[in-house]
Amino acid sequence: MKLRLFEFYFIKDYLRPWFGLIYSLFFLFFLGAIGYRITEGWDWGDCLWMVLITITTIGFGEVQTLSPEGRIITVLIIVGGLIFIQFTFQKAVRLFESGYFQRVNELRFKRILRKMENHVIIRFNFTRC
Repeated sequence: MKLRLFEFYFIKDYLRPWFGLIYSLFFLFFLGAIGYRITEGWDWGDCLWMVLITITTIGFGEVQTLSPEGRIITVLIIVGGLIFIQFTFQKAVRLFESGYFQRVNELRFKRILRKMENHVIIRFNFTRC
């Protein structure tokens, strides 16, 4: 008998195709923060905030006035964000074509059915004979 304390395997299997994109987003985020930290000398909170508003294109403005090196870092973050979005769309299209999302929905439905107790499923057929 297999003892399952947690059903993290379920989440892990679904997220496996997305791990590369998640890692690359964190890499871009922290690499940009390190760039601001080195070029501008800001504290980590300001660096991470600047990367966040740059990647998400919120447009709150700069935390502080940027030096020319800081502007280069900003341009690199924007380009990295655009490349990340392109890879995300490509991955989503590939997964859609492979039937990934349909399998996810089927497995989710099966999991819901396994958890049901004392239910009766009634199906009506309204077609004429």
